[in-house]
Amino acid sequence: MPQEHLTYRTRPWTNEWIYSLVIDRFHDGKDRVALSNNRKGFGTAEELRQVCGGTIEGIRKQLAYIHNLGCTCILLTPFLENNPGYYHGYAIQDFLKVDERFGTLAELQHLVEEAHAIDMRVVMDVVLNHTGNNWSYKKGDPAYSKGRSYAFSHWHRDDKPQPIALRNEKLYSKKGHIVNWDSYPESWEGDVFELKDLTWTEDKKGLIVLDAMVDVYLYWIKVLRVDGFRLDALKHIRPSMAQKFCERIKVAVSQMGYKHFLMIGEVVGDLELINSYQEIDAYYNFPFYFDWNEKLAEGLVFDAFQLGQKPTLVPLNFLDNHDQIGLSPKRRIGKVLSDEGIVANIFLLGLMPGIPCLYYGTEQGLTGEGEMDHDIRECLFDRDAHVDVLDKSSELYLKICEVIFISKKIKARTLRIDQKTMSSLSLVYQCLDEQGMCLYSITITGAETKKDVEPIFDRKLVYALSGFWDKAGKCFFDLKVVKG
Repeated sequence: MPQEHLTYRTRPWTNEWIYSLVIDRFHDGKDRVALSNNRKGFGTAEELRQVCGGTIEGIRKQLAYIHNLGCTCILLTPFLENNPGYYHGYAIQDFLKVDERFGTLAELQHLVEEAHAIDMRVVMDVVLNHTGNNWSYKKGDPAYSKGRSYAFSHWHRDDKPQPIALRNEKLYSKKGHIVNWDSYPESWEGDVFELKDLTWTEDKKGLIVLDAMVDVYLYWIKVLRVDGFRLDALKHIRPSMAQKFCERIKVAVSQMGYKHFLMIGEVVGDLELINSYQEIDAYYNFPFYFDWNEKLAEGLVFDAFQLGQKPTLVPLNFLDNHDQIGLSPKRRIGKVLSDEGIVANIFLLGLMPGIPCLYYGTEQGLTGEGEMDHDIRECLFDRDAHVDVLDKSSELYLKICEVIFISKKIKARTLRIDQKTMSSLSLVYQCLDEQGMCLYSITITGAETKKDVEPIFDRKLVYALSGFWDKAGKCFFDLKVVKG
């Protein structure tokens, strides 16, 4: 029986590779020439604090660049209208409009349509916990202090925020900015820096906020046909209220005919905290991320990869992202790993249970580092010249293309090697059963593919990578057998 062709509408999410990008930093849509071996990207530290000019149209024009990598889904930072001067998207003043700095609603719809046309998914970053800096306290910028409430002063604009339901100061916690991020109820009630916390409580005010946010994001599903949500800062919303939001979205999208809509929770904490958010479908795998960074410092990085585990929720796995919580300094993996190390770790990431996620610019080896988030959110285009770093012929880009291709095939148990896809890598892949018996072994090089044993798929399989070399025969690592 021929295997059913899976599309963006039907693929399991664990078959995806997500490409996570910052809209303002990816591309501005202008015709540019790719520079070779630019590891810094563009923008000084001061320039990266400000709006740099990336657009929705810039992403659409570079869909082939992302698709050729092997990524099958794009994760967009928020694109709703922000307070002036904010580039990152999380300071929303109008939840019903596309920020004109990024483009238009029509351009956003066109992006999603074109992504779907080439079988790619699009995930929307959803801000629930707070609005932007749309009003002021009477006395400065107070800090959270034992649950004390502070007096409201005034709205910054007569017509914002929108929707109109959010222009009610009683719907805001008004308890000052968070000081202790892992202390409760402070983490639920405090402002995220200057961004104003909404009252997600189990009472009338909390239910008004819930109704408003459900209406807002159902609107965006209907007009854009996005395939999933990233739920930003979810740990700052009480689990019971987050559950109500997820439940209502799931009921609505089911009625719309969505069968594979995914909600990914950004819950920064341990698995006990993550598991308290019961209605999310997937979670940002910060436990792995923190462990990987520790093992990297110890020289034992391969011990961090959870190749034999069976998580309850689906983890979204990453080595790098735009919000490196808990790290100082913040740094891209290209700053601390050789190209060989980047390729090897991305390959192992692709074999882990869950959904692998690649951070924009990693495929070009960007080396950003600094104390602030903007330091690792570099521009991939030069605002002052007709150049960018989107080099589809760079050796690192091509190697990452190859290992993403191979990891997807291995994970889906459909490894079929087209020699045109292989150029510079060799690896030996073994598939073992629970007793350690080799079910089959594949040696892959640029010249030949040798199957020592034909695949047997009626037994439980466990992945084990025994070696991974470059074209000069240099071994990147030697990972021992991993049993489930």
